[in-house]
Amino acid sequence: MSPEAGSLSRSRQAGRRGRQRRGSGLIETLIALEVMTLAMIGILQLFSLSILVNGVAAARTVMMFKAQQVVENMRIAMATGAVARPGGFAVPPQQIGVADGINKCTSGGTVFSGGGTVAMTPNAGTYELPYSTLPAYTSAVSGASLPNFWGPQGAGVVDVVNGPFRVTITVEGTASPWTVTVTCYPEITSATNSTFLGGAAALTGKRIDYVAQLR
Repeated sequence: MSPEAGSLSRSRQAGRRGRQRRGSGLIETLIALEVMTLAMIGILQLFSLSILVNGVAAARTVMMFKAQQVVENMRIAMATGAVARPGGFAVPPQQIGVADGINKCTSGGTVFSGGGTVAMTPNAGTYELPYSTLPAYTSAVSGASLPNFWGPQGAGVVDVVNGPFRVTITVEGTASPWTVTVTCYPEITSATNSTFLGGAAALTGKRIDYVAQLR
């Protein structure tokens, strides 16, 4: 074989090896892209799940806060309506504690009886806080029409009508200490539940039961 023929043969072999290497590199790149795509799909699924979990956790935090608000406002109302202070004292009208002072629940019940200068006593029963409306009540002391105790101008537990949560109060016992259970649960049909990522479906069946004693 002449030197020219040998050189041409080696050149052709080198060309074939180069084409083979280029083909292998393309396949490796495609495989790497596929692996990265599968990994990204898993990461995106994990990210969406974390958003859902955080949304439900946010809802549970707000529900717990609402339940604590109810109990603490009941304690305040009992303290301000239990006895007459020497020289008199000014009590916001929503905290007078008269028979209709903590009233206007959707069930129409009265959470407390007594009040003013008389000791307040929680009434046994279950009462649902207002939801679609915040009806005013008439003070048994002054006869004036006062804002609903649970609304924004009172305790502020029901801050908006048709909100994302419903709240019920269950009082047990006829004497001190009274056991109070506040239950807070999402209103699934409420449009405001879109505030919590994950929507109403993620909140179905979720509730908070907050148990306390009042003396």
